[in-house]
Amino acid sequence: MTNEAAYREYTPPTALREDIECFWEACSSSSIDEPQRVLPDGCVDIIFDLTAGTAQVVGTMTRAILAPRDGSRLFAVRFRAGAAVQFLAMPIHEITDVAVPLQEIWPQGGQLAELFSAEQGQGTAALVADFADALLQRKDAVSQAAHTDSHFLTCSIVRSLASQFTDVSVYDLSKRFAVSRQHLTRQFKHAVGISPKQFQRVARLRRLVDLAWQMPGKDSAKHRWAELALHCGYYDQSHMIADFKDLCGITPAAYFD
Repeated sequence: MTNEAAYREYTPPTALREDIECFWEACSSSSIDEPQRVLPDGCVDIIFDLTAGTAQVVGTMTRAILAPRDGSRLFAVRFRAGAAVQFLAMPIHEITDVAVPLQEIWPQGGQLAELFSAEQGQGTAALVADFADALLQRKDAVSQAAHTDSHFLTCSIVRSLASQFTDVSVYDLSKRFAVSRQHLTRQFKHAVGISPKQFQRVARLRRLVDLAWQMPGKDSAKHRWAELALHCGYYDQSHMIADFKDLCGITPAAYFD
């Protein structure tokens, strides 16, 4: 999600901070014809359309999508990479690059859509509190998928890849974590939805975008692409532009224009 829409993030309660990156809300203007480009971030979201009273699970994205701006008010949770499996109790790779109605995965959770739509006048803080309680109950209900060796393995790999500024091969990861390459890749895709290699590309993209938005002045990033490319782990500026265009559908210069 970019800053093109009215967008705000909320910190999850302490009990959920290991699993949830943030709760968020957004409301776009229906007067804007151009759709919003949403970039891949390695995460799974559950998104409630409070205007329509519906909810969907948006799987891990491998490419950017164009989301229409129809004036709807959205409220959502963004899971940390690898954490959604503890709440959805399904292989996350089955919903990669797709959106699925929440009730098909979590029937009781699907009932929250109408509830939240009716309660939205109480304010976002109340929605966050109610959704957090529902998620904690859901996690307890599927506790067999939580806190297993495979979950800790996946979380360790995610943290390692997210902090790396150079490519790491699956072979090197398998040696570091003392598991086979096949087991590592299978567990990673089960929990994250994409391969370790794909996740590295998305994490690198996310780092680049975050840094570029933080730079002061509208044109600051444009004049420092080479520096940003090297800092974020790309081989050079050409590599960064090609990878950005492949993942996002446009060049960095066009995205930040």
